[in-house]
Amino acid sequence: METSSRETQKNPIEALSKDELISKYKGLLGIAKKAKQAKDELVEENRQLKDALAKAAAKQSSLPAMQEMLQDFTDKNLILTEQLSSLHRKTKEDADRLQQYEIENESLKRQLGRLSDENDGLLADIERMEQAMQQVNALGAEQRKNLELLELDIVKMKEAEAQNVKLRQQIESATEEANQRATELEELKQKYDSVKQINSEQRKKFNSLKDRFIDVHRKLKNLKECKCVLLETQHEYAASVSKWQQEIVKASQLLCAKMNSLQQENTQLKERLQAAQPINQVSGNNKRLLQKVYELERLSKIIKEQQQPQKQHKQQQNQLPQNTLDIDRVLSKLSRVEQLTSIIKGQQFSQQSVQPVSTFNSVYFTEKLNQMQRLSQVLQEERSQKDCAMNAMKQQHERENAELETNYVELRQQNEDLQTRYQLKENEHTELLAEMRELNEALKARGDVISRMQEQHDKCRKELQTLTENLTEKSKQLEQLQSRIDEMEQHEHMNGDAQSDVLSTSTISRAEELNRLRELDDGYEDKYNKLRSLAMKLKKKLQEQTQQIQSMEQAGAAKLEAEVEAIKSAQVQLQQDLNAARAENQKLKSKDKSKSSNVLNLEIEAAEKSLSEVSAKLLAKSTDLEALRETLVSKENTITQLRQEISILEQAQDGEAAHCKQLKQEIDRMQAQLKDAVHGRQEALFGKKELEQSLEQQKLQVDEVRLQLAESTQQYESKLKHSQELLNNSVQQLEAQQDALSQLEAALHQAERANEQLRTEYSEYKLKAQAVLRKQQNRDSDKEQYLEAELAAMRANEEKLRESRDASTLRINQLESQLEDLQRDNTHLLERSQELLAVIDELKSQNEALTQENQRQLQLQQQQLVQHRLQIEQMDDVHQMRVAQLQQQVEQLEKAITTNPTAAPAPVPAIASLESTSPEQSKIDFLLDHDTSGETLAQLAAQRKISTASRRSHDFMPLDELLNTSLNAINSDQVTTISNFGRSVSMQDDDLELGGVGETQAALAATKERLSIQESRVRHLTTLLAENEQDLAKLTQMNDMLKEELRRQERSEEREQHMHNSEYLKNVFLKFITLSNSDERQRLVPVLNTILRLSRSEVEMLNCVAKGQKVSTDGSNRSWTGFLSAWSGGGNSASTNNNN
Repeated sequence: METSSRETQKNPIEALSKDELISKYKGLLGIAKKAKQAKDELVEENRQLKDALAKAAAKQSSLPAMQEMLQDFTDKNLILTEQLSSLHRKTKEDADRLQQYEIENESLKRQLGRLSDENDGLLADIERMEQAMQQVNALGAEQRKNLELLELDIVKMKEAEAQNVKLRQQIESATEEANQRATELEELKQKYDSVKQINSEQRKKFNSLKDRFIDVHRKLKNLKECKCVLLETQHEYAASVSKWQQEIVKASQLLCAKMNSLQQENTQLKERLQAAQPINQVSGNNKRLLQKVYELERLSKIIKEQQQPQKQHKQQQNQLPQNTLDIDRVLSKLSRVEQLTSIIKGQQFSQQSVQPVSTFNSVYFTEKLNQMQRLSQVLQEERSQKDCAMNAMKQQHERENAELETNYVELRQQNEDLQTRYQLKENEHTELLAEMRELNEALKARGDVISRMQEQHDKCRKELQTLTENLTEKSKQLEQLQSRIDEMEQHEHMNGDAQSDVLSTSTISRAEELNRLRELDDGYEDKYNKLRSLAMKLKKKLQEQTQQIQSMEQAGAAKLEAEVEAIKSAQVQLQQDLNAARAENQKLKSKDKSKSSNVLNLEIEAAEKSLSEVSAKLLAKSTDLEALRETLVSKENTITQLRQEISILEQAQDGEAAHCKQLKQEIDRMQAQLKDAVHGRQEALFGKKELEQSLEQQKLQVDEVRLQLAESTQQYESKLKHSQELLNNSVQQLEAQQDALSQLEAALHQAERANEQLRTEYSEYKLKAQAVLRKQQNRDSDKEQYLEAELAAMRANEEKLRESRDASTLRINQLESQLEDLQRDNTHLLERSQELLAVIDELKSQNEALTQENQRQLQLQQQQLVQHRLQIEQMDDVHQMRVAQLQQQVEQLEKAITTNPTAAPAPVPAIASLESTSPEQSKIDFLLDHDTSGETLAQLAAQRKISTASRRSHDFMPLDELLNTSLNAINSDQVTTISNFGRSVSMQDDDLELGGVGETQAALAATKERLSIQESRVRHLTTLLAENEQDLAKLTQMNDMLKEELRRQERSEEREQHMHNSEYLKNVFLKFITLSNSDERQRLVPVLNTILRLSRSEVEMLNCVAKGQKVSTDGSNRSWTGFLSAWSGGGNSASTNNNN
């Protein structure tokens, strides 16, 4: 085949001409140049392919190692992802712990500050207490002395109290007696008044008796003149008195014999008695006197009865001997009166028995009456003296009672002063003991707190050490990862260079591979950036931890900061190294590209130089060409093999891409896990919120517990009172036991003395009896046994007494400790009660101030309401007046309109020619028909003038004048123009008969002026109506606002009753805000309404919020600012109307 091809090639060359050969030769030269270029390229490609083959062989040899590396990387990536997740968890836990530690550190700082302050205060207090203890020791001795003195004072006080009790009893009895005496004195005064009345009656009767006696004396004088017989009989009676006595003695024996003589004598006496009737009157007076004597006896008995308690009181007090003497005198006089009464009775009997002796008895009775009068005077004087003495006694009793009361008050004050001193000293003693105990407890608590702080400090140190170790491990891991990343990047760069050398033809596959490699690089860079961000976060947390730990441990913090700075510098250096490596990598890449381009240029230049040489040496190297063709075939075969290998490598690369996809899927899975972790964190936050809600519920429970504590404190106070009573009883029992103890100790001392005496006697007895013992051993053994038994019994009694004494001392100590605890609790409770009372007083004062302010505000609002009502009433009156005036004007205008068509029919055709000009002209024509109303207008103008003259300083201008005036200035010029206009109109009406043209012109001018006036009036009316409407709107809105303010005030007052539990309100608000369920929110709305006393609009807004609907803000802007803006808007509209 080769020979045939050569023959076919030789034949055409030989057949060709010279020119054709030259042209072909030139073509062959070009082909040779191209072949040389292709050869050079193929050489280069061969070289590159050889390098690629070597690299591929190396790569194939390194593929299992790479796969192992990839597996290691995947495993390590998984491990790293797990470590990352664990690190994330740890970082979260560390963040939570850091927050907790921050909170604990802050609390510990505060506690340390407080404890340091308290320690300083306690040291100062301890110093003070030491000084106070020295003073207390001195005061202790003084207090012991004072206690002894107080015990003596207490004994004296008890005696004084007993004396006080006795004195009180005596005072009570004295007061009762004084009351009785006062009643008796009142009775005596009444009796004395009755006696006075009786005495006055007796005096009157005595005076009447005197008068009668005078009459009797007169009659006796008359009788002495005419009745000498009576004198003789009287002389005989005086002479025969002694005889009669003897005869009476004899007559008792001879009654029967001398009855007749006695009867005769009786008849004689009757006759004499008939002659002596005034003597019978004297006997009646004697009877009256006897009655008075009986009354005096009764009075004497009453005085005796009254005298008996007086005597008893005098025996008790022995202070009133004068009164007894006076009473004795009265009694003696009363006895004399009794004697006299007995004498009078005897004389009555004798008078009954012996009537003829009446004349003698009358004289005797007169003397007795005189004596009785004297006695009555003496009795009256004695009664007055007795009253004076009783008054003096009363005054003395009152003085004594006052002195006793003053003494009692002084003794009571002294007793209270002593009790207060005793209580103060006891309180001081208990306070000192309580303070000492509190100091001991505080010191113990502080020691415990310090130990706890030290333990927490050690724990923090250990945790910091573990954290620093973890950080160092993580930094090492980061460095390892960065080194591995650098190695991977180098391998990838090498692979990229090799592929770029090998795959010159397949640029698309190279670009795809480069994109994939870039994606991988980007993935690794993202991972690196994530790791870097984590490192930065960890750095920040470390910085925060170091900043927090600096306050606790400055030295350790300085070390940690140095380490952190070293880590930072190392990381910065690593980052700088990385950046430098990346820059170098990019530089190397650019250099490789520039080198490859420079080599190609140089080779082209060399090829061009060699072309000239090849053109000369073509014939010599044609054989070389054939050889080269054969080598080309072989090289093509090698290229196909290389392409097959490249396909294999691409498949391997596809496998690596699939592996990268798997890695990406795993990364996505890790991100999903991260999302799950974030979701878990949100759930944890939600759980935290629930815990906070539970915390609030616990706070509510704590509040309830506080209320229960308050109730328990009340119960405790009652128990305290009961315990104090028990304490007092126990103190009394203690005193009794101490007394018994002292007695027992005295008995013990006596027993010990007796025991010692017995021992001495026993020793003496032993010494004496040693000689006799040998003889009398049997006899004395019983006595010794008896004495030993007695000794044992005495010792047992002694031990029992000591045990009882120890038990009593223990019981005393226990009771004293209980007493101190109770007193301390009592002082705490008293302080708490005082604080609560102070808080109650403050709240009362605040409540009073608030009520006063509310009352003031209510008064102000009521005054403002009254003022607004007055203003509204005034405005209503003004509006009604204006409306009435307007109605009158309208009626007048309607009347004028109705009267004008009939009055002026003449100028209608003249005006009809002007109807088609303009609407203003039509208005003028219409008004020309009613020109007769000029007279009415003139009258109105005159009336206005009069009204303006009469009204000079009136507040409100009439509406018709105001309508006729301009807006800028309201003065009387236009009124005068109107009047002039009226006159001109009247003048024009007078001149209508003179000319037609002048009349029409005047009418036109008049109608124009009327039109301008009517337009100004209409404008004024519109402005006034707008202003009135605005004023009415303002007043109605102000009224509504005031009503709302009053309702709001009432709601605020009702709200204050429910605002005492602000904690409950806060919890309800938080629940309403945090709850997501609309039904539960709607259930909370009535609770908020009852607490806050909301209005209807506010309740509707809350219901809308609870349902999740939109709240309309139209009604919420209903306030004074809204009204002001509305009014300002109204004012602007009015101004625009005016401008128009």
